[in-house]
Amino acid sequence: KGLHGPSLSLFEAAELAFQGQWVAAVVLFEQGLKDIRKAAGARRGALPDEIARIYVLSLLAQEDPKAWAAAHKFCIAESGSRKPSPHELWGRWAHVIGTRLGEDSLDESTLAYQHALEAREHSLGHASDRLLLAAWAGKPAPGWTETAAQGLVSRLQQGQQLWLAAWVVAAADRLELGPLALDLGGRAAPASFLSGPREAWRP
Repeated sequence: KGLHGPSLSLFEAAELAFQGQWVAAVVLFEQGLKDIRKAAGARRGALPDEIARIYVLSLLAQEDPKAWAAAHKFCIAESGSRKPSPHELWGRWAHVIGTRLGEDSLDESTLAYQHALEAREHSLGHASDRLLLAAWAGKPAPGWTETAAQGLVSRLQQGQQLWLAAWVVAAADRLELGPLALDLGGRAAPASFLSGPREAWRP
């Protein structure tokens, strides 16, 4: 029967994000998110982490600090805590975004490499987030090496997480951890959520 309703909105939103049409992607993501929350009767966990990451990156890719603030609010809500731990999934996103908004001081350990993190299947998303956030925030990723970053990309490729692999390659390049090898199997790469290096915004 194909995709319909909120699922169709999310699929179309992801396609727009792939093309770098960030503002339009966010509109459709939020439409789908609203419908799913209404149907599920819950505000948290309405989106799979993989889709939620694309939504957040679509907000962070914009130059408007209001979009960053929307991403910050979403990540806090998804964490389930008003003051989430910066070492948990959405708490890490909320923390780093908060530093760009001038609301917090960066705990660099949230971006740091941990031994064999890139080799543990359940940790690939967490490992990727450290590099994506470091690159977006213009901060170092302590302990990361080109070898570790390449290992992460290779594992993502093996798991067919090709969009995330491409974004990690872009982040590693920004962090001067590359260039890394990337094999998308002949597919096009998604638009990079990283524009030019930016200064932290202050009110």
